[in-house]
Order: sequence, then C-alpha cells, then structure tokens
Amino acid sequence: LLIYRQSMQEEAFKIIMIDLRAENKHPVSEHLYGIFFEDINFSCDGGINANMVNNYSFEGVYLDRATDSRVIDPLRCWNLTGGSISSEAAGGLSENSKYARITVSGEAVLTNLGYNGDKAYAEKGAMYIADGGEYLFECYIRGAGFKGSVLVDAVDDNGASLTEATALELSSDEKWEKYSVSIKGVASGYGRLRIRMSGSGALDIDCVSFMNSDYWNKDDP
Repeated sequence: LLIYRQSMQEEAFKIIMIDLRAENKHPVSEHLYGIFFEDINFSCDGGINANMVNNYSFEGVYLDRATDSRVIDPLRCWNLTGGSISSEAAGGLSENSKYARITVSGEAVLTNLGYNGDKAYAEKGAMYIADGGEYLFECYIRGAGFKGSVLVDAVDDNGASLTEATALELSSDEKWEKYSVSIKGVASGYGRLRIRMSGSGALDIDCVSFMNSDYWNKDDP
C-alpha cells in the first residue's frame, strides 16, 4: 500500500510504504468491529441500533440549536389519543429511569412514527415493513390498576394495516413484566407503531422495542 504524503516542512512529496503481506499480519479480536465510532447526526439512533422506535425509553434529552441549551422532553416522538399520558420516575426499571404512565377510560391509542427526520416528514411514519417479514415487539409494562386488553401492530399513514395485530397477555401483578411477541408483516410500506388499549385504569410502559427479527447477532447472548 503506497501513501503519498506531503511534509509540512518541505514542498516535496514523500512516499510511505506500508507492508501488508500475509506474513506481517497479526490476529484481530473478533469482537473488534471498528476502531472509530461517534454518534453523528443520530447515526446510533435508528442507524446501528436496529430498534425502529424513536425515544424508546421515554428519556428524551435534546439540544436546542437556537440557544445551545439542553431540552428535556421525555414524551417526544410519542402521541396518545383517547387517554392521558405523563412522564413518571417513581419505581422505574432502574434508579433514576423514567417511563410513561398511560391512563385509559374506554379506548386509547399510543403511536410512534420512528426516525423520520422531522421537518417535511414530521407527520410521516418511518418504520419500513415488508410483506411476509417477521418483526419482534418488546416492552416492559407494569399494571397500575388497568383492566383491559392491549393490541400491537404497525399501520401506514392512512391507518391501513402493515402487520398483523397481536395481543399482549397482561399480568395481573402490579410489577414490571417484560413482554415479547412476534408480528408478521402483511403489506410493504412505511408506517408507524400502534399500541391500542381498551379498558380502564392506568399502566406504565418503558423500553419499547420494534425491530426486524433478522438482525445482526440474533440469539447471541
């Protein structure tokens, strides 16, 4: 490998030779997949991370570029209709963690558009679903007096189904429980995650994940 380098002290170019012949190679750890990594333009969020849910843990902290100040907005990227939602911290999954408390009386629908880039696409769903694809939905839920049912699916911007609707069998215990269900795509297109709650009472939700089941290192603990 030849690299042309111009010295800062000299006007002439120099040629540096790097020997890459097999006998000079050294073992590299199989866990080392890069030597440089930086969170540029949210490349970690929705890029390297396979999770399509934006602000999945209700911990949203953002930069106001106009004032260069920090903005704490735990519920950003989430929209609830037919009920009420609040950010809570007491008794979270871990010390100082936040979560969302949803209060329902009848029907409530919680949606997340994914990483759509805002601006011209602020109201557009950005989660791509493929017909016949398998998708994994996971979250933590704690009962807080809620009695009813919860359905999870993905729909396009017109409300048409992109995946099957799958029910979560909620525990009656008032403690955090992890729920994991497989959801099959029934159409191809961009859409949003939809969590529909029917009943009455309140429930807490945190660490919401929705991703293609075919991801790197699947089933590797």
